[in-house]
Amino acid sequence: MKSSQLIDLKGWSASKDYLIEAHSSYEGNKNKYSLQCDSLESGYYTAQFSFHVQSNAPNDYFIRGLAEVIWSVEGNSHRRLLHVTNGSAISGSGQGVRIVLQDQSLIVSEPTLPAKVTSCITLIKGIRTGLQPPIFTPEFPGATEPAATREFQIPYNAGINSVYFSLARDNNTDVWGNAVTIQGSYMGSTWQLGFDSFNQWLPLPPGISVLIVTNNTANNIDVFPIYGVEG
Repeated sequence: MKSSQLIDLKGWSASKDYLIEAHSSYEGNKNKYSLQCDSLESGYYTAQFSFHVQSNAPNDYFIRGLAEVIWSVEGNSHRRLLHVTNGSAISGSGQGVRIVLQDQSLIVSEPTLPAKVTSCITLIKGIRTGLQPPIFTPEFPGATEPAATREFQIPYNAGINSVYFSLARDNNTDVWGNAVTIQGSYMGSTWQLGFDSFNQWLPLPPGISVLIVTNNTANNIDVFPIYGVEG
């Protein structure tokens, strides 16, 4: 009779309770905590994030965090930077990992009482099963006026390898063809895409650091990038 092999189900976690108050910016937010594991068995691991808000919190709140994940192997490391909300996850491989979670929650309705949030990070061996990539969203939606351009800096050393440009338009503006374009510099040449490249995931060529959106229409457009993170 063969003996059955036991599966190691060891996991790690960290959590923090904190308050978020009514304001219009998360600059200076002091709510931060970390999870560090220095002696992992070599392999793939998945970090998951959760945010639980007390039941009497106001309806008009925006709960999210900025997670820095650093996977390490034999003294070398790989950095990932992503925005997370309740249920977000990222996978990576290594012998160690350090995860720092910075709260970036907002309550935009006033007057209101502070809302209590319980945040949690968990880590366990295995690969996440989601089809969409983890995301980094540095820009909030903003209008780009007619004939204007808007630059978006791609975060450096964050594991970003794709982008999803979300596009909304006023007054049913016709934006087909090259009415709205995306440009970037790649190996000395211009990387340009037309409207058909909006509202879908696009791989980013290595070395691109800035994306430029040009509005060639006669009306305002709202455009902002959502970056895909490896993991």
